[in-house]
Formats: sequence, C-alpha cells, structure tokens
Amino acid sequence: MKIIRNGIVTELTAEEMRQAYDEMRLIYRIEDVRRHAEELHVDTFLDGDDKKALAERIINSEDCNVPENDQIEEHILSYLKEHRLIPEMEI
Repeated sequence: MKIIRNGIVTELTAEEMRQAYDEMRLIYRIEDVRRHAEELHVDTFLDGDDKKALAERIINSEDCNVPENDQIEEHILSYLKEHRLIPEMEI
C-alpha cells in the first residue's frame, strides 16, 4: 500500500499496514462500546480506560456466529458486573 504524505509517496510495509489496521479497529470498537453504553444508559459508569478495555476484550473474543450488537452489549454488561461498576439490580 502506498500513501502520499507531504507530497512524498511512501510504501507501507506489511507490519505498518497491520499496525494501522489494528489501531483503526480499536478506535472503531471503542466507538461501538460508547454508542452501545449510551443506548443501555450505562455510559456514565464507564471511563475511557474502561471503554478501551472493553473494546480490546470484544476484539479478542469476536464470534462470527453471534450477532455483533449482542456480543457488544453482553460484554458491556458482564464488564460492569465483574468490576462492580453498577449494582446488579440496576442492569
């Protein structure tokens, strides 16, 4: 893959492409966690570190046989319970 930066064409190595892919995948998953947490009305219980940890957990345990939205919501709720960030009765 080639990129143009400041008028200079640069060829990315396979490792650089993988790093860029992984970084963007994490950014997108953090946004997914934020959006789902808002929909579940639990976003105030999660800080930036929690959202990043959740995004990493989701990436590392993705299951193509389970709908993505279900996986994200299940991870959020189980994370909140595990870390006792919200009383169980409120979930």
